[in-house]
Amino acid sequence: MQDLIGTIVEMIGGDAVSQLTSQLGLDRSTAEKAVPSAVEVITSQLGGAAQGGLGDLLEGGMEMLGNLMGGGNAHALPDHAGAAQSLSQALGVDTGKASGILEALLPLVMKALQSAGEGGGLGSLLGTLGKMF
Repeated sequence: MQDLIGTIVEMIGGDAVSQLTSQLGLDRSTAEKAVPSAVEVITSQLGGAAQGGLGDLLEGGMEMLGNLMGGGNAHALPDHAGAAQSLSQALGVDTGKASGILEALLPLVMKALQSAGEGGGLGSLLGTLGKMF
């Protein structure tokens, strides 16, 4: 699982940290700590969909993005409250900030998965996600 998280963090790292500091007002140290923690939470939410293959993963991801953009539930992740609470405790930030972190990083994680798919690496990522759950 750490390999998957590391791969995604490497793909989104600098952009994610910049986004968290500018949009949410996090200090750089907290933002750097937040990225791998949030990526782990997001990939765990996507993991169940990965078991069903690429179509289910993309459908789940698009549903989460749709929710995030206001097309559905108030929050993008299926267990958003629990995810935000866990991230809040891990980072020492309030749950509102943790929720914002998850919502800010979901599109970046999905973009990283899409990029991996274009490079032929999505099968490997899907396999890893499927094995995790």
